[in-house]
Amino acid sequence: MAEQSLWNEVITTIKNYSDILGAFDSLLAILTIPFGIAAWGIVRLFKVFEKKDIKDQAVSDLYVLYDDLKKQLENIQDPSDPRFERLRKIQEEIEKRIDDSLVERAAQQGILIEDEADEKRDQAVKELVVHAKDDQQRKALSLIAEGNIDGGLDLLASQAQKASENAETAQHEAINQWRRIGELAYGVDRKRALAAFEKVMELTPHAQAWDYIYLARLYINSAQRENALATVEQGLTVIDAKDRDYFVLLAEKSKISILIGDREDAHSNLQTVHQYMLARANRDPENTEWQRDLSISYNKIADVLRDKGKADDALNHYQKSLEIRQNLAKYDPENTQWQRDLSVSYDKIADVLHDKGKADDALNHYQKSLEIVLKLAKHDPENAEWQRDLSISYDKIADVLHDKGEADDALNHYQKSLEIRQNLAKHDPENAEWQRDLSVSYDRIADVLRDKGKADDALNHYQKSLEIVLKLAKHDPENAQWQRDLSVSYNKIANVLRDKGKADDALNHYQKSLEIRQNLAKHDPENTQWQRDLLVSYAKLASTPGSKVSWQQAVDQVLAMEKRGILNPVDHWMIEQCQKNLAAEKAAAQ
Repeated sequence: MAEQSLWNEVITTIKNYSDILGAFDSLLAILTIPFGIAAWGIVRLFKVFEKKDIKDQAVSDLYVLYDDLKKQLENIQDPSDPRFERLRKIQEEIEKRIDDSLVERAAQQGILIEDEADEKRDQAVKELVVHAKDDQQRKALSLIAEGNIDGGLDLLASQAQKASENAETAQHEAINQWRRIGELAYGVDRKRALAAFEKVMELTPHAQAWDYIYLARLYINSAQRENALATVEQGLTVIDAKDRDYFVLLAEKSKISILIGDREDAHSNLQTVHQYMLARANRDPENTEWQRDLSISYNKIADVLRDKGKADDALNHYQKSLEIRQNLAKYDPENTQWQRDLSVSYDKIADVLHDKGKADDALNHYQKSLEIVLKLAKHDPENAEWQRDLSISYDKIADVLHDKGEADDALNHYQKSLEIRQNLAKHDPENAEWQRDLSVSYDRIADVLRDKGKADDALNHYQKSLEIVLKLAKHDPENAQWQRDLSVSYNKIANVLRDKGKADDALNHYQKSLEIRQNLAKHDPENTQWQRDLLVSYAKLASTPGSKVSWQQAVDQVLAMEKRGILNPVDHWMIEQCQKNLAAEKAAAQ
């Protein structure tokens, strides 16, 4: 009876405090009463109250606090009650733990998450935290927050499957459960995400626009381009052509068209999207969100025009995007997103100017971008994204300086970029994206060293890059980007070995690169980049003594690409060059 009475006093103490964690000291006083308290009560209380800072609590303990506060506040309507603020903080802390865990997993796998997908994931986390229906869902979220993402997603999938099979379950509830799993898994387990969105499509003939977008992107990631195109086209028949989502889908279709080499279809679709964005922006010029959308639309069209070799038209569209972004940045100079957008516009214009051989003009625009990025990075030195942007700016400037023959200045900028990337990689060694950036820096520095005649130093840096890429490729053999990076590393090392007169070693590395590229090109014949890589490998081997590859294979490859319409206009010179080399090869054999 004494123990029960004491327990009631403890509960009363908790309820009398507006801040539940503030009851800690009073609870200690009660617990020091000589005749003590039941052992189970001590364990539970110390588990919940031993740390006053909610950031030190396990997610499972945070849910205990969350429940206690919700019950206390059920009949209280006064939003000024401090317990409401405590409840919000606990909720935000749970969301942050889950989100951070998912972001960390994505970074470890080198998966770049689009801004829209990032927002969708955050929303899915928020909804699950607030509306978790039972202990199983909460356990799943706790597992994800603690880093056991596979275990958490397994639990959620098990529940979603039961909901799908239960005739009494509302269909929309099962659909929402699968959709949330897809949004959570998109950046961390794309096979699971693909299965989840396929389940959404199986359960409803009228999915949301983003269901089609996610599914299409996941099909592309798994080299199922036909399924991706069919998915988007199905979505376009379902979504109202007057809705904004319809045009988002149409823009998504243009991405697929670019991937399969149909630039005309991509350009046509983007023009349709652009007309919608333009009309909307003209309808309300004060709507900054719509103005930003319009600037993005100009950039997307410009990207396609640049890819088609229409540099002047691309430059014109990039300039229009820049004008909008200059106005937005002037309207609100403190808006960091708009400042970053402005830096991106300067970079894109500089890229075209660089393509056109206008090195000084390109350098001027890259410098403007660098000024913005430097301010952002200085404003928040802990922002890893801005630090990475800064490293990219240094690289772009270095690229131009390298082309201008200013090797020492180029090397200086590449070194600045390398230092940033080394710090990022050191801060989070498991972040695959930052590891890949580091390998790129080693490659670029090696390129300059090779041009300066420092073959041994260049080879040393190329080897450092290869070590990183080998680890990434081993970590995830299915990651096509890392396989391509590996092929590039082998080629770069082979180039130096050939320079040093080590033909046999060079041939060995060129051959390793070719094998990777043959597998990639076979896996996805419509990927224009991989087909071009294969062409480059044939050319490298055909020009290396002792190789069994003939210039005939290079000629066959480049002509096949031209016939299929996947040879980039800027690469048409390769046809004549390969044919010229083949003729020389045949003449030498006679």
